[in-house]
Amino acid sequence: MYAVALSLTGTFKIFSGFGQEQALLTYLAEEYKSGNKKGMQSVIKYFCVVSAFAGAVLLLFALWSPALASMFYEDRSSEIGTMAMVGFAAFIMSLSHPLVIALLQIVREVRLMTILENFNQVLQLLFAVFFVYMGYGALGMFIGLFMSNVCMTLVYAAQFFRLRRQYAIPSLRSCISRSVPIASYVGQGLWIAVDKNVVNFFPQAMLFIFSLFTSPSTVGIAQLALKTANLPSGLLFGQAVRMANSTLPSFKKDGEVQLRRQCVLLVKHTLLFHALLVFGGIIALPFLVIIAYGWEFSAVIVPMICILFIRLLQPFNVANTSIIRLYRKVHVSTIWNAIRIPMELVVFYVLLRYSGFIEPLGAFVVAILLHQLGAFALNFYVYGNLLGMSIVQKDAG
Repeated sequence: MYAVALSLTGTFKIFSGFGQEQALLTYLAEEYKSGNKKGMQSVIKYFCVVSAFAGAVLLLFALWSPALASMFYEDRSSEIGTMAMVGFAAFIMSLSHPLVIALLQIVREVRLMTILENFNQVLQLLFAVFFVYMGYGALGMFIGLFMSNVCMTLVYAAQFFRLRRQYAIPSLRSCISRSVPIASYVGQGLWIAVDKNVVNFFPQAMLFIFSLFTSPSTVGIAQLALKTANLPSGLLFGQAVRMANSTLPSFKKDGEVQLRRQCVLLVKHTLLFHALLVFGGIIALPFLVIIAYGWEFSAVIVPMICILFIRLLQPFNVANTSIIRLYRKVHVSTIWNAIRIPMELVVFYVLLRYSGFIEPLGAFVVAILLHQLGAFALNFYVYGNLLGMSIVQKDAG
């Protein structure tokens, strides 16, 4: 039931994303490195305005949650609608977090950022365990998410005031009250939003389609397999992408040769450590699943291992997002993803609905493989057209 409600909230949350988080990190890093205070004010104002609009959209979804649940899950609409309402409220509480996270990356306080994010994860777990133990069931997971986000909002607010004093970051009041232009960021942010939302639409839509044609238990197995398989990449890959987004903009001013060299080094190091984590996960995670959930969840193991092997392709994409944004080519990535992802979902639907030679979980794994291959194909454009692959090989050795 938790997986079904999560697929509903995750799918509709996509429509509240306008690229403000991604645009914030890339463009705020550029302005901070150049010492442009007015530019920083423009970026922060853009983030605040767009985040407020996103909060309004999420509030509407929260109010419409019972109606949305009744449209898709007639016999379970009441419970799922309540969980979705709390989930959307939790998303609203987290809208301000990316600003402090981006500032911590930009001023190189990555250790503190990592500690706070891990603390947030532990806090979510503790609250969830508490409310589930108190008898709230799957709803307790969403209540735990809401409570942890409330607590972290207070923690991040304290960090923001500290960063302002220590690094001369503009105040929110000065950013919002000043008449600074944000139109250029809105344009790029919308392209980033479309690209990000199209990409995020795939796993959420896939689980949503899954929930319509299979049992809740099968959805839960698929969700658990996907989440567990993402554990190794979650330890490193997300941090590597953030590093690319915050550091590669500063190398652009040093010339294309230096930018190419840093991209190749980043890919090599990410590939090495990511592969070690993935193969370690292939060995350890099956035992972890049995220990944590019991033999009843042994069906998770095979699709999880398959997804882990598929995830070995991820490190090749680590610099793609940053390079595409630096060269203002987000529209290329957006168009490519807008073409391939609907095709992947159609293939998944056909395999799930009309194919008799593959089980639902098998169709789930095939769809993830197609999705990863489609993302990998973008490397040919990034390294060939934008960076020049032959020059990369010469410069990086």
